[in-house]
Amino acid sequence: MNEAPKRKHVRINVNLKICAKHEYRMDLCDSNVVDISKIGLCFKTDILYPVEAELELELEFPQDFGAKEETRSFYALSEVRRVEKIGKNRYLTGVEFKKVYPRFKRRLNKFLKMKLEKKMQACIVYFSLTGNTQQLAQIISQELKHKNFEVDLVRLEPVDGASTFAGQGMTALQRKRVNIGDVNCDLSMYDMIWFGSPVWAFSPAPALNTYLDKCYGLDGKKVAAFYTYGSGTGKGRAVRIVNKMLEHKKIKSLHSLLIAQRDLKNTQDVNDRVNEFMEGIL
Repeated sequence: MNEAPKRKHVRINVNLKICAKHEYRMDLCDSNVVDISKIGLCFKTDILYPVEAELELELEFPQDFGAKEETRSFYALSEVRRVEKIGKNRYLTGVEFKKVYPRFKRRLNKFLKMKLEKKMQACIVYFSLTGNTQQLAQIISQELKHKNFEVDLVRLEPVDGASTFAGQGMTALQRKRVNIGDVNCDLSMYDMIWFGSPVWAFSPAPALNTYLDKCYGLDGKKVAAFYTYGSGTGKGRAVRIVNKMLEHKKIKSLHSLLIAQRDLKNTQDVNDRVNEFMEGIL
């Protein structure tokens, strides 16, 4: 005889973000990603829910939504439809709404309408000498636009420093800075920030070093750093250098994407990898 499905109570703080497919992305209080579709939602958890278990979901709208304190939380009865293991003790759980209370549905529709009218803002700051990192930056930009982001691309252009590739590589190895001229360093207006650089002599490009020294407004932001590399030697050191430089910027989270230059020839494969990377952090 099968046991009756156990009902669990889950509290979710709603912070919706809209992507191009009209799936409704949310940050959980523990920074896990949640997608809400028209029929249900999908979230990452370390709890293994049995399929067909019932969940009572309490969704709480953010304070800036304008609702009164006593009406900001709503309940929806849902049933687990699928569970997929995505890592050690990590599961992607998909549930379908069995019942959505009318007041919750009206409030959710109003909130989604507001969010659909307001796009998220992203900034991609990168240095590229040969064009490889620029190509990756443009792919990232297109993928972000598909997810309903408005994107600013900022290419760093040094106004001094070594003129040869070998000279710039030595400058990178010695962790020197270069003059990048008049460039906006205030990133406070953006919801997400990306930094891009080739890996030179086990290090990021000097122009990015300079920018990371100067930039501000990253408090509480999601940050991603992307790198292009040739042989791959020293790419781990380059990542550690950038991570160290961002350590004191009070960012919310930091993620790294590394793509070999030879892989850039297969645009579709890189698109897929970038999209998969974004799915894990947005």
